[in-house]
Amino acid sequence: MKENVQINIDNIYASFVQGLPQQIQAIADDLPFLLGLTTHHQVPWSAIFYHPAVLAFPMFLFEDNSFPQEMVKEASKAYFFSIIGTFATDQEVILPEEAKAVVQYVLKTRDDALAEITPQSGFCHNYLWATQEALVAQMETNRFFHLGSCRLESYQIISRQKQAFAFSACLSVIAKLKDKKDVFQCVEDAVAGAALGLQYRSDVVDWVDDLKRNKAWPVVIHQKITGTSLKNKSKKQIVDELHRSKILIHLLNLSAASFWQCAIAAHQLKAKELAVWADRQAEVSSRLAKWEAMKPGYAVGWELDCVQKKAVEQKEKEECASVKIL
Repeated sequence: MKENVQINIDNIYASFVQGLPQQIQAIADDLPFLLGLTTHHQVPWSAIFYHPAVLAFPMFLFEDNSFPQEMVKEASKAYFFSIIGTFATDQEVILPEEAKAVVQYVLKTRDDALAEITPQSGFCHNYLWATQEALVAQMETNRFFHLGSCRLESYQIISRQKQAFAFSACLSVIAKLKDKKDVFQCVEDAVAGAALGLQYRSDVVDWVDDLKRNKAWPVVIHQKITGTSLKNKSKKQIVDELHRSKILIHLLNLSAASFWQCAIAAHQLKAKELAVWADRQAEVSSRLAKWEAMKPGYAVGWELDCVQKKAVEQKEKEECASVKIL
């Protein structure tokens, strides 16, 4: 299934690019590079993340044939372009004007796809709702980083709000299918589990890079918990302090628990491959927590190794493609 989903992702995007004005098609083809998601040009979206579930979650979530496949197709399209749109509208991403034009088409495609599966009446988790949630999350994020401290509970609320765009497509499918209302909670648990599992782990493995931008969540949570400021401390001192407070270990355990929540919900929805993926991700986060407890800085090093391995794999793919052309 994984390979089929990767093909579907690239076909969806290829079709999108073909429908764009000719003068911006080349820019659209290179959007992953322009967004800083890869260091190589012309990398397909299916090769950006370690697993296609990141970009095509509804395809895995609604694997069971009892869900109308046409709705799953539209939900997957809406989800895919919402993820791209989230990266593209990040305040720290600087794009050339032509790329900004592509992003507007991305957002329109996202909205059009969601409109196909959105209920005509009643409350719905549409992209207006998601945008409002994301804006609140951004304002709260800025406030807490300005203060220099944040309660763990507040961080968890903000983390969920930041993932609002991940909910819209999946929850809209269930809202429109009246005979599926009984699985609404399972769908919500699966989406939240996967999104937060990735978010919590990312905030741990990327904290050193985030600190350079004064946006490291573990640091501000640490200050609230311990009352100790890490400002003007050396990297080694910060590592030691975070180790003593066990905040990195706690966040990794939260990541594992979130992935297990996703796995349980996926089993109930008969989404077998999603359940396997989520279970494996839970094991990864749990293992990272154990190693981080024994060896401070292990999680950051693990992420660097993963990035380097992926860069090597991408280079090998490009070399193979060049040989085939020759």
